[in-house]
Amino acid sequence: MDKVILNITNRCNFRCKTCIRKSRSSEDLSLGNLKKLLHQAQKMGVNKVVLTGGEPILHPRFESILKTIQKSQMSFGIVTNGWLHEKYAEHLKFRKEDVRFMAVSLDGHTSRINDSNRKKGSFDRALDAVNNFLSMGLPVRISHIVNKHNLGHLTKFMSLWRNKKVLVNIGKVIATGSNEDELLSKDQTVILRTQLKTLKLAYRNKIMVTTSTGASSDLLFCPQFATLGSLTLRFDGKVVFCCDALRDSFDAVLGDIATEELSQIVPRSGRVIGQVLSERISSMINGKFQQDNDCDFCIDVLNKRSKH
Repeated sequence: MDKVILNITNRCNFRCKTCIRKSRSSEDLSLGNLKKLLHQAQKMGVNKVVLTGGEPILHPRFESILKTIQKSQMSFGIVTNGWLHEKYAEHLKFRKEDVRFMAVSLDGHTSRINDSNRKKGSFDRALDAVNNFLSMGLPVRISHIVNKHNLGHLTKFMSLWRNKKVLVNIGKVIATGSNEDELLSKDQTVILRTQLKTLKLAYRNKIMVTTSTGASSDLLFCPQFATLGSLTLRFDGKVVFCCDALRDSFDAVLGDIATEELSQIVPRSGRVIGQVLSERISSMINGKFQQDNDCDFCIDVLNKRSKH
């Protein structure tokens, strides 16, 4: 485990249709829980954190969070919708050497496609954010979630970045129970995987594909199963198995950093890994080598287990 993902706030200024957070509130990660986790994670060799939300900068003590991370001598990345990029730039101008990346979310190559899912004006603001961060010399990533409405435009979307020094991180919309209109069908998922193979050849080191796409047919289809690359600290102090499993209905909560030590919590990840891989092996025995290998499969397994 080399990084911790910090879901520092549940506040957001967007209401994106493809968001995996089912509800919004004004809950924020406490500095006490943050300091405790960073101190213990550092002892375990963790040297990187990722700030996500909600929209991270909406945490009322965002500056204090950055100072706490800086004091721990960890580098950090931030996932943002880009709307408040000027505020980020102000906070980060003296911390540029500690920034691993700024990941800006963008779901279309035109304002019509992107804004219909995210927020009116968000396409232009996201492009401004990318240009602002690049001008500061910050490493930039583009987070792109493929859904039913933008699937046919993936090639055009990638062409936006041909001459920009960015890494494009492509994922697939994850089912939440309230976003059925955005989900890809089985046939569309096959089309996506085919497109990704072509685009990876065309763009090589410029494109990264996430587990949510189901692009891998391996038994260990997610890096979490092979290396436990990260854990996520939720805004309420709960430690969860991965950043895509944030709802209480999922059997992915490993413990509470407020009442337990991280050394007690981390070993419980083996339970989650065992549950998912057991179901994965069964699906492969039944000939489902390609179907059951994405975030939806993992979440479904944990959701069913949590009801028992």
